[in-house]
Amino acid sequence: MLNLKNKVVFKGDRTLWYVVIGLMLASLIVVYSSTGSLAFRVRGGNTSYYLIKQLFLMFGCMVVILTLQSFH
Repeated sequence: MLNLKNKVVFKGDRTLWYVVIGLMLASLIVVYSSTGSLAFRVRGGNTSYYLIKQLFLMFGCMVVILTLQSFH
Protein backbone atom coordinates (compact mmCIF):
# COMPACT_ATOMS: atom_id res chain seq x y z
CA MET A 1 0.00 0.00 0.00
CA LEU A 2 1.28 3.46 -0.90
CA ASN A 3 2.22 5.77 1.92
CA LEU A 4 0.86 9.10 0.66
CA LYS A 5 2.06 11.04 3.69
CA ASN A 6 5.70 10.72 2.55
CA LYS A 7 4.85 11.90 -0.98
CA VAL A 8 3.18 15.17 0.01
CA VAL A 9 4.79 18.07 -1.82
CA PHE A 10 3.46 20.78 0.51
CA LYS A 11 6.01 20.99 3.30
CA GLY A 12 5.98 23.51 6.10
CA ASP A 13 3.30 25.17 8.13
CA ARG A 14 -0.25 24.09 7.26
CA THR A 15 -1.71 27.38 8.40
CA LEU A 16 0.53 29.25 5.99
CA TRP A 17 -0.55 26.99 3.14
CA TYR A 18 -4.22 27.57 4.03
CA VAL A 19 -3.64 31.33 3.95
CA VAL A 20 -1.83 31.17 0.58
CA ILE A 21 -4.52 29.00 -1.02
CA GLY A 22 -7.28 31.14 0.50
CA LEU A 23 -5.72 34.32 -0.88
CA MET A 24 -5.37 32.70 -4.30
CA LEU A 25 -9.03 31.72 -4.32
CA ALA A 26 -10.02 35.20 -3.17
CA SER A 27 -7.94 36.71 -5.97
CA LEU A 28 -9.90 34.69 -8.52
CA ILE A 29 -13.17 36.11 -7.20
CA VAL A 30 -11.81 39.67 -7.09
CA VAL A 31 -10.33 39.53 -10.60
CA TYR A 32 -13.46 38.01 -12.11
CA SER A 33 -15.81 40.48 -10.46
CA SER A 34 -13.74 43.60 -11.11
CA THR A 35 -12.91 43.08 -14.79
CA GLY A 36 -16.47 43.19 -16.11
CA SER A 37 -16.46 46.71 -17.55
CA LEU A 38 -12.85 46.39 -18.71
CA ALA A 39 -13.67 43.20 -20.57
CA PHE A 40 -16.57 44.84 -22.37
CA ARG A 41 -14.42 47.82 -23.40
CA VAL A 42 -11.24 45.97 -24.41
CA ARG A 43 -12.09 42.30 -25.07
CA GLY A 44 -15.62 42.53 -26.42
CA GLY A 45 -17.18 41.08 -23.27
CA ASN A 46 -14.78 38.17 -22.82
CA THR A 47 -14.39 38.08 -19.04
CA SER A 48 -12.87 34.61 -19.10
CA TYR A 49 -9.67 36.03 -20.63
CA TYR A 50 -8.77 37.74 -17.36
CA LEU A 51 -9.81 34.73 -15.30
CA ILE A 52 -7.59 32.40 -17.34
CA LYS A 53 -4.74 34.91 -17.15
CA GLN A 54 -5.09 34.96 -13.34
CA LEU A 55 -5.11 31.15 -13.24
CA PHE A 56 -1.86 31.01 -15.23
CA LEU A 57 -0.27 33.56 -12.90
CA MET A 58 -1.40 31.55 -9.87
CA PHE A 59 0.00 28.34 -11.38
CA GLY A 60 3.33 30.05 -12.04
CA CYS A 61 3.46 31.37 -8.49
CA MET A 62 2.74 27.91 -7.08
CA VAL A 63 5.62 26.50 -9.14
CA VAL A 64 7.94 29.19 -7.76
CA ILE A 65 6.76 28.57 -4.18
CA LEU A 66 7.18 24.79 -4.45
CA THR A 67 10.60 25.21 -6.05
CA LEU A 68 11.88 27.62 -3.43
CA GLN A 69 10.64 25.57 -0.50
CA SER A 70 12.74 22.62 -1.64
CA PHE A 71 15.96 24.54 -0.95
CA HIS A 72 17.41 24.45 2.55
